[in-house]
Order: sequence, then C-alpha cells, then structure tokens
Amino acid sequence: MDDPSRSNVIVIGAGIAGLAATLRLLERGFRVTLLERNNWLGGKLGAHQTGGAGGDFHEHSYHMYLNWYHNFWRITDEIGARKHFEPQHSMGYLRRGGGDWAPRLVRNTDVGAPETAYQNLMSGLRSPADMFLYSYALIDLLGTPAWHYEALDKMSVLSFLNSRHYLTRAAMSIQEDISLKAFASPNFLTAVQSFRKFISFSYCCPSPMMWLLRGNAQQCLFEPLERHLHRLASGGGRGQRLEIRPLHEVRRLCLTDAGAIERIEGVELAASPSMPSIGTASNPPVKGTFALPARGDVILAVPPQSVARLVDEAVFAHAPHLAAVRRMDSQPMISFDLYFKRPFALPCEVVGLLNSRFALSFLDTSRLWKSDPNAATFINVVASDALPISGYSPDMIRQLLIRELMEYLPFTTKDVDFERCHLQTNTTEELFTNEVGSWGLRPATACGIPNLFLAGDYCRNPIDVVTIEGAVTSGLLAAEAVRARAGMGAPIEIIEPNMAPEWILAGLKLAGLPYAHLAKAISTIERWLWRSYREVFPNG
Repeated sequence: MDDPSRSNVIVIGAGIAGLAATLRLLERGFRVTLLERNNWLGGKLGAHQTGGAGGDFHEHSYHMYLNWYHNFWRITDEIGARKHFEPQHSMGYLRRGGGDWAPRLVRNTDVGAPETAYQNLMSGLRSPADMFLYSYALIDLLGTPAWHYEALDKMSVLSFLNSRHYLTRAAMSIQEDISLKAFASPNFLTAVQSFRKFISFSYCCPSPMMWLLRGNAQQCLFEPLERHLHRLASGGGRGQRLEIRPLHEVRRLCLTDAGAIERIEGVELAASPSMPSIGTASNPPVKGTFALPARGDVILAVPPQSVARLVDEAVFAHAPHLAAVRRMDSQPMISFDLYFKRPFALPCEVVGLLNSRFALSFLDTSRLWKSDPNAATFINVVASDALPISGYSPDMIRQLLIRELMEYLPFTTKDVDFERCHLQTNTTEELFTNEVGSWGLRPATACGIPNLFLAGDYCRNPIDVVTIEGAVTSGLLAAEAVRARAGMGAPIEIIEPNMAPEWILAGLKLAGLPYAHLAKAISTIERWLWRSYREVFPNG
C-alpha cells in the first residue's frame, strides 16, 4: 500500500449498512471513525429508550427477518446474536368485526412451500379459486424470463397483474393488501422488477416464513455488535482502531483540489446535545460546528434525504448523478407502541388488518419481549398507508389509530395505558420505496469523487429490494471498494441469494394455465351466485 492514510476511513451513519461496512473494515486492519446523528446504533433497525434507564424501548417498527438474508445472518452468527431470533411460520389476517377475534383470523403459512400449498389455498383469505389464481400469478411472474420485458423497472405490479386475463379482481386484491404492508407502497407504484426478485428469493427458502427478534434490537442485536466491534479494534494487533461519535451530524462534505482530482478533504460536523426529534420535521439545537479531516476514504451510509442535503454545488460538479436522489420517492410509515393496562390474548404472529383505512398491521411485542404471562400486553402497530394522516397532530393520529384498532380488537379506551404509549410518525425517517422507474435514479457504490462511497438499501446492489439484507449488502460493497482501493486484506465475500429456477417455473406456468382459466370460471360463478343470494335475502 503506497499511502498509509488510506487505512483511515470515516463511516457516516451507524445504521446496519454503515455497521456492516465498519465490521468488515476493522477485520482488515482499518482505522474507522463512525459518525451517527442519534445516540443509538442501528438507524431504522435500531431501538431507542425513553424515560432514561429502565424506560421502554421503542423501534422504528416491528421487523421481519427472512431466510434469504444470508449476509445479515452471517453477521448475527459472528456476534452470537442468532439465539435471540424466533422462527415464525405464518402471518395472520384479521377481518373487521366485534367480539372474539379468533373466528375472524385467517392465516397463510410458509407461502411458497409445497407442503403448505393446500392449507393456504383453503385458508379463507379469499375463495379457494381466487387463492389459486393469486398463487398462479406469482408462478406466472417467476416463470416469465426477465429479458421478456425490455424494462421491468418501468412496469408496476398492477400493470403486470392487469395484463393477465385469467385474474379476477378478488385475486388481485390480495396483492394490493400485501404490497402496502410489505413494501409500504401500493402495487400501482411498486416496480415489478423488485417484486419479482423479492418473491423469487423467498420461494427458494420458504420455511420458516420469517424470523422475529425476542427482544428489542438495541439489547439483542446492536449491543452485541458494538461489543464485537470494540473487541476487534482492541485485540486485532494490526493497527485497527474504532471511534464511535454519537450525536454528530454531518452538515457538509468538504472538497479540496488535489492536483487534477477533487476529493473529500473532511466533513463539517454539528454536535447536538440530544438526539434528533423523532416524528417531527424540526432540527434539534446544536452546540456548534467543526471540521473533521478525512485522511482516507469516506463511506456515506445515510438515507437518501440526507444525501440530497449534502449534494451542494461542489459535490454536484464532480458527482452530478447524486442529485438524482432528490427525485427518489419515499413514504412515511407511522409506528405506534400501544400499551394496555392488562394482559389479554392476541395472535402470536404478525397480523394485517383487512380493509384497514391506513393499511394497519400489528405484532404483540409483549409476547416476544417478556416472559411473564401476567404482565400487561403491548403491541407495535404500523400504518403503512400513513400519508393521509401523517400531517395531523400526534394526539389526532393516536385517536385515529386507536379508533381503527377498536373495530378489530376487543378493547376500549379504558384499557389503554396512555402514559406509556409512544407514537413515531417517522416523517424525518421516511422509507425509500421500490417504485416504478427508481432503479435509474439509485446511486452506485462509487461516484465521481474517488474517495467517496455510498451505502444504504436505496443504493444499487444485487438484492435490489429495499430490505435489511439490501442495506447490509450495500455496506459490504462499500467496504470492499475501500479495501480494494487501499489494497489491504482479503476480498470481502458477499453472498447473493438464489433465485427460483425460471425453466421449472416456466413449465409450471404452461401446465397451470388451463386450471387458471377454470378457476376464473369457478370464481365468476361463485360471485354471481353470492350476488343473487344477497338480492333474494338482503339480511342474510
């Protein structure tokens, strides 16, 4: 290595992408300075505590960890955190109604697994004919070669479904509900290219359907990861060093002319006395700004909104493509920790509320986070369609969410412990969404500035889909770019998930087409008979 300064790296952002990059660089002898605007690690995947020591932990939302997150699972194994994850084989869907919720709950189990195909067909989410049509549409998409469409990124999921003449409106409505809850984006906006990858990865390893963390992410995931990072920094013997600076936000990237090549000379930091406000657009007060020299490379692992603020005229002159992040869309996603004064039984899986006004879903976090069955119940509620209400006051939003939940679950406002309830509108932490046409706007790992690299789930990477694994993979790509430039250590291995074999699914697609037409005929007759019955017996 001809320039020792290249072993110095500044990582901006301590989300899972920045932490993955930090981990692999420390292993290879780098000296890393990790900057984070909050006072906790993990970003949108992390958990912060309210009320000081002993207070409640709150997350950006509940998180579902999938089998094909191979790079993420490798990290959890290395830090000893895999033991905190619990397999979940089903997802519930709850219909609106009063009284006991159990008769109104239906489940889909290990979707994509052959052994549960009949069980899911008869689950009751829709009629068996419509469930078959929806499942066949997924096989149709997976069995259609990617090259068949010149630009899958320019086609929405809804456009694809509308082009399949065998589908019924009821079968298509299943995907509408799933898109909002899984992607925080309706299917008329979600790019079919990204959705195709998501289901292809999932079909290769469908059981268990997901994993859930038995506790908050701070204690079960990021504290073990931070301890592991400090052990690497103190015991490696190869000159590596780690400095974590919480409550430091980067305000500007400082460029300097080094001959004919412009590079990042340093970063201008603002130190804050407290973490940025969650759920408000206001900026917290700062103690002052100061410059931090960048003696080597810089990894920018922050959300696209933060990248956009850092692309000033100087950065734009040398990396104009970064300005395209301003055109990338993102969506707010409201998270509400609802505490009750008493325990009561709830479903043990992630539950989506069918026909919910705000695309609500919830998870009984008290079941996962506490072992005491007599403790009060608390749930995390997520509003994936939050845009219609995100601008209202926090009190108004709480009232709307509680009122909506009371139409599905048997409780009253007297049961709610309002003092412990915690609302995050996440209006300053919006989620980038895999919308139609977004691939061309997404930045690559490297840009026109030689010592600046980007990481985050919105960056171009083999995963494509905005997920935890996409963020981890982008962090590894950035770390490998830094490692290769410095010529230090062994290459960083990045595991790409398997995709469902197109030729097998193409055969299933052809073999199943006659049955799809038959299922549509059955569904049409069923709907006609039901309408006729309702006309004769309007009261049932």
